Amino acid sequence: MPNRLLIAAALTLGGLTPLCAQDNLHQVISRGEAAGAYQAFPDACRTKEGDILAVFYAGYGHVSTPNAEWPKGGRIGMVRSSDEGRTWTAPEVLFDSDQDDRDPHIAQMSDGTLICTYFTLVPDPAGTKLESRMVSSTDGGRTWGPESQLIVADWAVSAPVREMPDGTYILGVYWERDGAAWGGVVRSTDRGATWSQPIAIGKDSGAYLDAETDVILLKDGTLLAALRSSKTVLHVATSQDLGLTWTPAYATSFPGHCPHLN
Repeated sequence: MPNRLLIAAALTLGGLTPLCAQDNLHQVISRGEAAGAYQAFPDACRTKEGDILAVFYAGYGHVSTPNAEWPKGGRIGMVRSSDEGRTWTAPEVLFDSDQDDRDPHIAQMSDGTLICTYFTLVPDPAGTKLESRMVSSTDGGRTWGPESQLIVADWAVSAPVREMPDGTYILGVYWERDGAAWGGVVRSTDRGATWSQPIAIGKDSGAYLDAETDVILLKDGTLLAALRSSKTVLHVATSQDLGLTWTPAYATSFPGHCPHLN
């Protein structure tokens, strides 16, 4: 497929102007009421049927908690291309709860199920709470849910589900509070029906890892986790047992933003 076109579309979705705009590959793929005035955090995957699905956060600002004009807060939008990214459907609402649903990511599992992961900001008298959640589709993304599933409370997610060769699902998560932050993963051995408690990564590193953790399985069977930091360089850690245990997180030689490994 023309990867540059998909990258251009995704960057435009996030409000950025891609470098390839000058050679006419730049196009706006999401505009209109369903998309909202503020669109960000795009992700895309190709389905087994050959469609490209792009999901994104739709709201009125970087944080779109419920208000008079947006009584349900931010939501998850989606557009679809069936011609290698040349044309796209009008934006539609993939999921919209009564909270600020944000930072969606999408992946298709080996059985064809599409899983969209995201996190919500839940107002609470003691302070805003986080919930990492997922919603799934078994018909190529034409219908979703209708209910979302709680993956883990108090941790955020900014990555897609990664399926391992043995069928284990692994999802990068991250925790941030009271001046401390670190990454982690949760695991599922029953195709997402239930999830483990978070397994921390980098908690004792001494670095502030507001991590937006993502993982990738290397050819030798090592699982690599990448964790960003807003205060220092990108950190990484590895696992030899599909995420059950991790090496200490160690610094790379370069800064990094939200990782997305492929």
